Amino acid sequence: MSQFYLSPCKSLFRLVFRIFLSIFVAIGLLILLVFALFPRCFVILLAKIVSPTGFGEILDGISNVFGVNANLTTMVFHWRVQGVPDLTKIKEDFTLKILNCRDSHNKLRYPELRQSIISWCGFLFWKNVPNFELSIRLILPLSFDLYSTQGRSLLINMSELGWKFGRQVLWEIVLIPVQSGEYFDIIFRYHHALGDGVSILNLFSNVTHPDLVGQVVPPKMMGRGLACTKSCQNWAFISTLVMIPYDLAAYVEAQLISLFSTDVFSAIDRNTSGFSGRISYAPSLPPISFSTMKKLANENNISLTTFMYHCLTNSVRKAALKRGVSPSADILVNFPMLSKDHPDKMRNIIEENSATRMHLIKEQLENLGNSAIPWVLGMIGSLAACQLPVILRTMLRLNNRLRANFTFTNFSWNRLPITMFGFPVLGMNGILGGTHGTKVIAMGLMTSCDDVWLSMMGDSGYIGKNVVDDIVEGFYQ
Repeated sequence: MSQFYLSPCKSLFRLVFRIFLSIFVAIGLLILLVFALFPRCFVILLAKIVSPTGFGEILDGISNVFGVNANLTTMVFHWRVQGVPDLTKIKEDFTLKILNCRDSHNKLRYPELRQSIISWCGFLFWKNVPNFELSIRLILPLSFDLYSTQGRSLLINMSELGWKFGRQVLWEIVLIPVQSGEYFDIIFRYHHALGDGVSILNLFSNVTHPDLVGQVVPPKMMGRGLACTKSCQNWAFISTLVMIPYDLAAYVEAQLISLFSTDVFSAIDRNTSGFSGRISYAPSLPPISFSTMKKLANENNISLTTFMYHCLTNSVRKAALKRGVSPSADILVNFPMLSKDHPDKMRNIIEENSATRMHLIKEQLENLGNSAIPWVLGMIGSLAACQLPVILRTMLRLNNRLRANFTFTNFSWNRLPITMFGFPVLGMNGILGGTHGTKVIAMGLMTSCDDVWLSMMGDSGYIGKNVVDDIVEGFYQ
């Protein structure tokens, strides 16, 4: 582990740099807070006065606003289920159990399913769609399998379709039967903003977010015990507030270093140049056993989450070595994790010894779990989306440039249903639109019962189809 050692002089410089960066981050957070609270409250109040029944809540999350403006960021999930599709029954089940589901106050639990997005005074609102119709349809059987190359292209094309904001709901379900009648395919397509709607987020969270071993937790405040004095609790609160800009500064520092370092995907696919505007996409087939993964994690005395990241780094490393690329100190694998010497230890594919690399990932996840990053990033997204329109447009342009210049390797884990509308699930995969034209590499792990599927995607001019195929295949070896 000597390759991760920092000299005292370098450590001192990094500490001073991060402290100054923390000050700038803290000032930025205060500006976001001041310019968010008053405009948001005022515009919501004014909207209720002008149109008390037509507007919902202002959209939260910078990703929503970016997606609406750029007409990007569409999610596509594909399930293969056993049986013959009954359109009438599926519509009835969806209407009864989800669309018309009400809470204890007799209010709709998921109103966004009947709504679209409009812009008013520069802010974005949910608004009821006129002449709403259930967006579920049955089409004729296809001449190809959705797991084939043609099937991949169809899913990619669906992720790139636009939306009619203000006139169309931001979701649709497509049912595709096969001639044999043994199974049929369900495609669920929706705009990213729908997934961040407050009520829909609760629906998705109940279905798709598993409780992970080693899951990220809120930052620990010192002195939470019963014997802790009032002054001790106050000090713990202050120390937590100080930790927020410091942890964010560490995250920003890592992203800045990634801008000046060679990322592993650029090193692997040296023949590509620029962005293609199309997506390379690889779904895993067949699945791997979830219980087997748990067993392997237990044998290595690590969390399941650590084991997942370890499998990914192994797979990326093998893809690099296969192409004659030797992982070195200037090649960065940018999983967004924190550690004491964050930018150095993020280069975790350098380490040849598998056990050492596993230990580094475990340490990164532990530091991330004790940091302010997980929940503060969500807070910043909400504050950013509530800014005055002129500030927001500036932030959106900046965000667009960042996505094109910085390497973001996103890894999400979703638990999906064992059955869909009463039909047993046989297989699944999914794709995230909005990665083309950027250096965003998205990887999604999906589980159902004891089956685990992995998918990976990114701009084909940045990471080629053969690379994503190799990385997904290598994850299971």
